[in-house]
Amino acid sequence: MLRGTAARRYAEAVFSLALEAEATGGPDGAGLERWQQDLSVIAGVLGNEDVQSFMESPNITEAQKRDILKRALAALVSVQALHMTYLLAERGRTALISHIVRRFKELVDIHRGVQEAEVTTAVALEEAQRVAVIARLEAMTGRTIVLSERVDLEILGGVVLRIGDTLVDDSLAHRLAELRGALASARRGT
Repeated sequence: MLRGTAARRYAEAVFSLALEAEATGGPDGAGLERWQQDLSVIAGVLGNEDVQSFMESPNITEAQKRDILKRALAALVSVQALHMTYLLAERGRTALISHIVRRFKELVDIHRGVQEAEVTTAVALEEAQRVAVIARLEAMTGRTIVLSERVDLEILGGVVLRIGDTLVDDSLAHRLAELRGALASARRGT
């Protein structure tokens, strides 16, 4: 939980910087798009096991960590993004980068009125069904829906929908499980 809270705070701080840069035409063109690119590059570097071990080692000085980050990232990311990476290293928070990237993307999507949704069905959706699902979700949320699809034969039929933190399980497997539970309760009651 603490990792999620810390990652959220870093992501929100970066998001504020990016919005401010968008509004003012800030340094290095460091708006939302640039920050998304920079965070992706930083996550690629810090996601490497060897780099992560190096960053977490108590035997490595802050100056050495800064130097390796500068050599790896200076030509690839904005100065602000590089400084944010230094800050993460100084505070021993480089392992948070994937969480920061994920939360930053969520904030950008919210800002742009975009909502990701995942639909799971027993068979692939046809185009007309896909369009209908997207239209219904957009009407419900008032946002532009980016739909990802999964096929899972174990749900037997129906649909499982995840949008944000909400899960709607209207699958045949779920209905059968509920019916099984109701029957078991009825048997115990008689």
